[in-house]
Amino acid sequence: MRLGYSCWGCLGPGVVETPDGLRAYRRPLIDGLTDAGHEVVLVQANRDLAEAGLDLRDRYTYGGLPDLDALMLEWRWPLPGRNTTPCGTPGRTCDLHRQIGLLEHYTRACGTPTVIWDLDRQLPADDPSARCRTSRCASSPCTRRRAPRPCGARSPTPRWTPPTRRRWRVYPGRCRWCTWATSTTVTTPSTNGRWLVGHNIGVDWRLLHRRCASIAPAGLIDTLRLARACHLDAGGNSLTTLLDHLELTATVTGAVPHGQPHRALWDTVGAAVLLGSLVSRRWPAGVGLAGLCTVAALPDVAPMQAPDTLF
Repeated sequence: MRLGYSCWGCLGPGVVETPDGLRAYRRPLIDGLTDAGHEVVLVQANRDLAEAGLDLRDRYTYGGLPDLDALMLEWRWPLPGRNTTPCGTPGRTCDLHRQIGLLEHYTRACGTPTVIWDLDRQLPADDPSARCRTSRCASSPCTRRRAPRPCGARSPTPRWTPPTRRRWRVYPGRCRWCTWATSTTVTTPSTNGRWLVGHNIGVDWRLLHRRCASIAPAGLIDTLRLARACHLDAGGNSLTTLLDHLELTATVTGAVPHGQPHRALWDTVGAAVLLGSLVSRRWPAGVGLAGLCTVAALPDVAPMQAPDTLF
């Protein structure tokens, strides 16, 4: 089976000045799952490569939002000054927003079986993720807090006191893995009555609509749906995989020279470039908007009447 593994830690020894209590177990666990015949895809950022220059892509698979049979999360929680600050703030990390996106897409929308590994016991019992019927929570028994007792006394049943739950303000971000709507006033006029195009756009739409419930686009065009309809032998359906397969990565990079995959502008341009290529491949003689919607539109938004002259 294909397993998605989400962690904000590292697999190698390169990044040393970071708290990473699961590093000792993470790589043996992933290797053990692989040896057992499963395919493991790492669905968080590749910190080994980005921060330590250690390239492990020849041994491990990193992906955006691939098709999964199950998802496993090393639980992330709000850390003030680190993952609750606006994008661009020094020291900011996007682990929490990425985790929110994974849970929204796989656990809630797709019903993917999900294991939450809460080693630090930071997941409140009333958190929706803990109560979701498709998720199971696991934590290490060695982290339970034990009350001191006199020497020779019998060990009482371990009792764990959950940490006090605090509510931090989580700012919307400007990267692909963050909630990208920063202002209803700005977003609504630019999207109302327009067609939104994206790769696996259902995830972006749910996050955007949750933040800005008043927006009303004409409809949603999903390049992931279109790619699946084209039956490409690309070895996967992620945006970067498809762009590489169609030899379009250089085109996107040329248009966004200072961008990189999994960032908002790069992925936006990538989806647009991919859309044009897939349309030409599936309909060499051209296609109208109605024909494109039959294959690639999502039913989440009722489309408005539009002229059949998009392509």
